[in-house]
Amino acid sequence: MSEINSRHSRLGNNSAVISCSPMNTGLGAYSRLLYDLDLFESLVFFRKSSRSEESGYENVVKPRHGLYNLRAFLSVYGISFWKKYIQRYGFSHLTSPEFFHLVRYNHNMTGTVHDLQPIDDSVSSSAYSYAFIQYMKRNYDAMGDLKGVVAISSVTAEVIGEKFPDVSPVVIHQWTDDRFIFRDRDSAKRKLGLNEDARYILNVSSPEPRKNLDLLPGVIASLPENFWLIRIGKMTPALERINDRRFVNIDSVPDEDYPLYFNAADVYFSPSIREGFGRPTIEAINSSLPVVLSDIPINREILGDGKFLVNPENPENFTDKILQAADMDAARRNSLYSRIGAYYRKNRALKQYQEFYERLGVA
Repeated sequence: MSEINSRHSRLGNNSAVISCSPMNTGLGAYSRLLYDLDLFESLVFFRKSSRSEESGYENVVKPRHGLYNLRAFLSVYGISFWKKYIQRYGFSHLTSPEFFHLVRYNHNMTGTVHDLQPIDDSVSSSAYSYAFIQYMKRNYDAMGDLKGVVAISSVTAEVIGEKFPDVSPVVIHQWTDDRFIFRDRDSAKRKLGLNEDARYILNVSSPEPRKNLDLLPGVIASLPENFWLIRIGKMTPALERINDRRFVNIDSVPDEDYPLYFNAADVYFSPSIREGFGRPTIEAINSSLPVVLSDIPINREILGDGKFLVNPENPENFTDKILQAADMDAARRNSLYSRIGAYYRKNRALKQYQEFYERLGVA
């Protein structure tokens, strides 16, 4: 376990944000944002997978001889490598449920729930192994022992209420850092080396079935020849079969370039059919990039209306909405989400988290 220098934190020394997700994932990015609110002293990574990239964390806890997945599985059944480490913290916030079971060793903990898909019968059997489903069931069962639970959306809070009626989560929507702002589109294209005459549709997603990426070939084919689709995320066999020069898949991009894609694009497009939230959506909103999304509850919650939402069962309607959104000029884009204002920014999140911890008697 590496050491870090202490820093000023509102929740005092020996407080920690604890994650088990790599920094280049949505949960990892959320962990960094929560840490950057300056409420906690440490940002800690409990590594539970041999495939996980641990860079970006100040503090890394991992078994010396590997067997990460097995140790995580045994931990939930009471043989925990992480027990002595979780007991070192005076207060901690777990940013993912994978280690909620550690509350048995330290009750001065809170946690965030992003979704309950691993125990959703309509999703879990096709997307997760039996062992992982059982592992996550035990972690979710431990929610009631936490000092407090944050749900990242009302949609997620409702599902928690249905499955765990004794748990009363507080809804705190996610937010972005200040890199996501309105910029000149042509300048962003030049910095990224993109064709200034092309129109770009952006999609940022993981390769899970719920992302509904099978629609991408049809959407590309339906658009005019000068429209290209850039997807940021791991390639899948299905996507490899897309034989269209106008489809560009980028596994990952440097942190400094990532926000520029939201400035260079004409539209952010997501046909996903199930989400706990949608971080790229608010990154687009804060970049004044028009979004075209599936008409599902979380997207209505984020946007507050359904103007650019499409029934995913009628995917041909995506094309019309994309073309409408792409035709907006700079002035229209810059004012598009003015009613949302600075809601998906740090100051609102900081205020809500401070209130959350104060109610629990932590702050």
